[in-house]
Amino acid sequence: MSPVASILLLFAALAAAPPEPSTAGFEESIRLAEEALGQADPATSLSWLDRALRAQPDSPRAMLLLGRTFMALGRREDALAAFDSVAAREGAEERAQVDALYGKAEALAGLERNLEAEEMLKRVLAAAPEHRGVHADLGRIYVAFGRLDEAMREFRAEIAAQKRAGTTAPGAPMDTVLASAWEGLGIAAWRAGDNATALDALSHAPDTAEVLYHRGLALARDGRNEEAARMLRAVLVEEPDHRGALQNLARVARGQERADALSRFQTLYAQDVARNTLRIRVRELRTRAEQKAQAQDYAGADALLLQAAALAPDDVDVKMDLGRWRYRSGDRRGSEAMLREAIALDPMHADAHHLLGRLFGEQGDSAGSIIELERAVGLAPMNAGYHLQLANAYMRAGKVEDGVRELKLAQRLDPDDARTCYNLGLALAQSGDLAAAAAQLDEAVRLGFADPRVHQALARVHQGLGNMERSMKEQTIYERLVAQEGAAPKNDGVPR
Repeated sequence: MSPVASILLLFAALAAAPPEPSTAGFEESIRLAEEALGQADPATSLSWLDRALRAQPDSPRAMLLLGRTFMALGRREDALAAFDSVAAREGAEERAQVDALYGKAEALAGLERNLEAEEMLKRVLAAAPEHRGVHADLGRIYVAFGRLDEAMREFRAEIAAQKRAGTTAPGAPMDTVLASAWEGLGIAAWRAGDNATALDALSHAPDTAEVLYHRGLALARDGRNEEAARMLRAVLVEEPDHRGALQNLARVARGQERADALSRFQTLYAQDVARNTLRIRVRELRTRAEQKAQAQDYAGADALLLQAAALAPDDVDVKMDLGRWRYRSGDRRGSEAMLREAIALDPMHADAHHLLGRLFGEQGDSAGSIIELERAVGLAPMNAGYHLQLANAYMRAGKVEDGVRELKLAQRLDPDDARTCYNLGLALAQSGDLAAAAAQLDEAVRLGFADPRVHQALARVHQGLGNMERSMKEQTIYERLVAQEGAAPKNDGVPR
């Protein structure tokens, strides 16, 4: 058998690898993703973006849209990673970088990291002084800081900018940014005790529940109780369980209306207390279960989590904990049952699909593994580890090109991960590209990959390249490391 043939046989048994993505369908995928997001369907948008990113993984346009989609899904940490990948990219267009900075600011504010959000917004203003929404966002941050004079200044600046830009045509619904600026100015003024400014600003904003609520508060502060009660009633038409509206209506209304508002508020308050008490109890049980599992007392962990599940049968996190610890304990059937329950409760739970995919892979269900891991990658395209696991599943199924593609995507997301370099080296060797394989395996060593088999792989690759001196050197290193460990390390090539 030739050296190259023997190497291919070795790598077929070892690891994971992927193909170069095609650009076909990129524009159509982006268009459909934007359309879905505009229709408030971020789940469908995410599905189309998965296709777009496979076609053009480095597209700033796709990454910005991915960030916006994650924001719509409430996944702010993922959104931050997507925006940051564009903001930190050298050579990206200035407009794309500004949009990425603005996206980062919104994500940071959503995570209550307001100091960082303030810094991002100031950078946006420095680069694009007329950027829509920046002054309003700064105003909201200053309200959170209690810096109300600065907040009102920023809201007024936004209002002036939107008026200059003519964002709202006569007779048309008010532009959303302008509306939010009027609302923000009104709320900031009310908090600052300036009722006149508050009522004037809120009268310009559309009658949302929040606007009506603060108008009611300002009117009540002025002693205009009948008008205040009318506003608070209007809030309750939109949001019957609005705690603040009920509490304040109980203060300004009279007779039976006052009694009814107070009774409803007290009922809701008691329900909130009960829910919070239950949440704390479930959290305590999960914490104790994790401690037992870390001590390898999986039976004890399972018992505690079953108590938590009985208290909160629809808690996805409890189902996931049961799935993870049962997986660790070797209870594959029990793990699968819990992961399926988690997915039934939250079909977009990426880690549930990821763990189920790994479970299927270990059970020899290659097709099932690929389906679940593809779902995980589609739901969390910024997670390098998921791409790594999907690559491994492809390689085990003999889909070498698909495996190489996923490993290259993983490497773009995390260039300094030694595991990815190792597995990509094995995959490239299996595809026959020995020179590229050697480069990746060398990089794995440079990054500190500790498994001795990386040297065995290098020995085989250099043998195939005809570099016998280097091959012998790597084989010697491999044998020395194995001897030091006392036995050959167990490594099935699965990314760790």
